[in-house]
Amino acid sequence: MKIAVLMRLVPDLSEGVDLNDDGTDVDREWTDTQANETDEQALEEALVVKEATGATVTAVALSDEGVERLLRSALAKGADDVVELDLGIEQAQALSSAATAQVVADWLSDQQFDVILVGNQKVDDPFGGLAAHLSAALELPVIAGATQVNVPDTSRLRILQEYGGGNSAWIEFSGKAVIGVQAASRPIRYISGSKLREAMASPSYQKVTVSNDRLRTNIPGLKLEFPQSVEGIELIADPAEAAARLMAILEERNYI
Repeated sequence: MKIAVLMRLVPDLSEGVDLNDDGTDVDREWTDTQANETDEQALEEALVVKEATGATVTAVALSDEGVERLLRSALAKGADDVVELDLGIEQAQALSSAATAQVVADWLSDQQFDVILVGNQKVDDPFGGLAAHLSAALELPVIAGATQVNVPDTSRLRILQEYGGGNSAWIEFSGKAVIGVQAASRPIRYISGSKLREAMASPSYQKVTVSNDRLRTNIPGLKLEFPQSVEGIELIADPAEAAARLMAILEERNYI
């Protein structure tokens, strides 16, 4: 079995972000990035399957600042090889999830992968759109919200799919598929410094030039704005004083 895992970099929100001049995206020149968390979960689950079945795992990513370290980290964790799809950094950063899926699918369609894993969410794609767009572009079924992937034999997959309210169900099927991973079935593995240094020198790194000549749609960026600041909360210890203040606020705003 051959497994592809799509990896992405996202803005590091813990460091704070600025918007670009036209307000359509974060200012990526001054914003640090980090690996997308659910993509890391997808890679971990692919490696779990590899250890159980002998499958091969290929990590794939579009060009971006820091993408080589991202992919070589995947090698250090146990991926068999990695592929950087070179569209040009600025062009790749401007792609919507739908457009990203089309560009990646054009390359994947010429490969022989049995299963494609991708993180279920992303800070700028919280509804898991990439897995669905990728499945549509490749004309493959999609299962989102996966928390475990089992391979009973070479022709079947068993996916544990998570639903709302703490519910989940096993889905079993045959054939190729795109799987949106919410969480791996075990914690993400640690990379030692020696493993990472070894991966940085590994020849198992491919850089493939791709184009967006056949790009059918790219949703233009909408206007982004920071949330408006609001007045701070009031902490009033005395119940009678708190009640009086609450009544005053309600009267000021014509609620009573």
